[in-house]
Amino acid sequence: MENKEMKKASMTFYVVLFFMFFLIFSYLTFPYGILKEAISAKLSKESGYIIRMGQLEPDFPLGFEIKNLEVITDLDKPSLNINYLSIECDLLYLFLGKIGIEVSVEGKKGDYLGVNGRMPLWQLLAPNPIPTEINLEANSFEIANIMTFFLQIAASDPKNLMAGLLQKVGVVGQMDGSIDLELDQENLDASTGNMSLKLNNGALTVDEPALGLSKQEMKKALIQAKVEGGKFLIDNNSGFHTQDLLMDFSGSIQLKEPILRSGLDLQISVKLLENLKRQFGLFLDMAGGRNGKITVNLRGTLDRITKKIR
Repeated sequence: MENKEMKKASMTFYVVLFFMFFLIFSYLTFPYGILKEAISAKLSKESGYIIRMGQLEPDFPLGFEIKNLEVITDLDKPSLNINYLSIECDLLYLFLGKIGIEVSVEGKKGDYLGVNGRMPLWQLLAPNPIPTEINLEANSFEIANIMTFFLQIAASDPKNLMAGLLQKVGVVGQMDGSIDLELDQENLDASTGNMSLKLNNGALTVDEPALGLSKQEMKKALIQAKVEGGKFLIDNNSGFHTQDLLMDFSGSIQLKEPILRSGLDLQISVKLLENLKRQFGLFLDMAGGRNGKITVNLRGTLDRITKKIR
């Protein structure tokens, strides 16, 4: 009887081992070249952009890596170029009944941006799934290419009155910092976390001679916040400072379900220094400011404020 049990256990072990190696073999020998073309074609059709991949390869144990990804909005405009992109699924979380996805982007200079999120598997069936954890880590990540790409998308909107100007705006710098959030799906008021992002060697340029704007070197580009009781509390040290402009942020964002119903209570303080004050101080005063200074209050739900800005 004992021999039979041992033979049965051995048989089960070999069957499991066979299927495990079969899956690994299939994973490693899959025709990824064909899959790459199929994914590129599908994404291009769905997004309306031209998407090209240099290479698509497996990333063991369960993931993919893409090299030389290019997203083109218009052949006459700058494209988004990503040197290396990795998408991985965490096996450990699958065993725990959760899904964990990590996306990593690496630049040619070794700069890095990693984002991962986790949620219970059943949440994938929900109409508005919310991750239980969101983490971001940036290490000297070059933002110029991504910022140019998104500015071009914003400029392509025919309803955007600033489209012409946005096409001439350039932002450069290296982003450092992290975001760590733990979201309670049943009670967002119990969510906690921290955020600290800064931009090193940042600069803003506007290629429009008529405006006469000099290159704005960022002396400070920092956003800090902590999350307590489901509320983002913006640190008063947050802001962007250049040689001609001081812009500071404060206030809070109360998380609500759905997210677009989250409540904003933000204050943006703007102060123009000598050069900008001479050029635009009058316009700022006409908008409600005084002596080159103005404070803008954003209060309401996220969806309402977004509609007003648009």
